[in-house]
Amino acid sequence: MINQLFGLQGKTALVTGGSSGLGEGIALALGLAGAEIAIAARRESLLGEASERLSAQGITVSSFSADLSELQQAQDLSQQVLRKLGK
Repeated sequence: MINQLFGLQGKTALVTGGSSGLGEGIALALGLAGAEIAIAARRESLLGEASERLSAQGITVSSFSADLSELQQAQDLSQQVLRKLGK
């Protein structure tokens, strides 16, 4: 019943800092609610592991390496995610 009211099927969520800790927890919760997940983090080495953990829960996940304190990388990330979504 909760998924009928608050389900995220057909939606995509971009979670920055999604490779560990709170960010990964948020990605997990959104994914379990039905959203496709895009995680972004500057620590590229952790992205693969986080993607595997999320995928193991049945979540569709894409990962992107970006340091969002750099304007150009933030702009590049938005373009990469839009391309991935086909928009």
